[in-house]
Amino acid sequence: MEFESEIKLERIIKVPIEKVFQYLVEADKLEQWFYTECKLDAEERSFSFWFVSREKDDHNKRCFGTILRLEPFERLVLEWSDGEYETTVEFSLRQVTNKCTFLSLLHNNWSEAANYARMKQKNQWDFYLDNLRRVAEGQSDLREKFYSQEVRNTPSSLVEDI
Repeated sequence: MEFESEIKLERIIKVPIEKVFQYLVEADKLEQWFYTECKLDAEERSFSFWFVSREKDDHNKRCFGTILRLEPFERLVLEWSDGEYETTVEFSLRQVTNKCTFLSLLHNNWSEAANYARMKQKNQWDFYLDNLRRVAEGQSDLREKFYSQEVRNTPSSLVEDI
């Protein structure tokens, strides 16, 4: 298997660019599609995202780091740490029409030793970007369904909902 040091994903979201950007930088909007507890402080140039599991046996997950670049409606670059790996996440936005936005995610600086973690993270970003698109467009949040036992046992139900 060939080593890749980055994750590249793209989405078209049928809402104005300003609204998509809000979903990336405002805590209350982040919590609608991403992790359950989000803090992003532009003045302090810091962020933290917590995923607090409702399951007893699951571990809570935290990502945190520094905001490297914040260009309203165009770019957000984060120095990203999950406690094990330190990488860089970049969201880039481009207006396609007044009501349509192109979103690109680049998660890079993965080491070869982190190849398995990178592949797992790619699947997570794929899900979360689809969830961002759905929520921003006024559709239902899929996190509860995705993490429930029901979906784990019947993966096709998630695909049909998307």
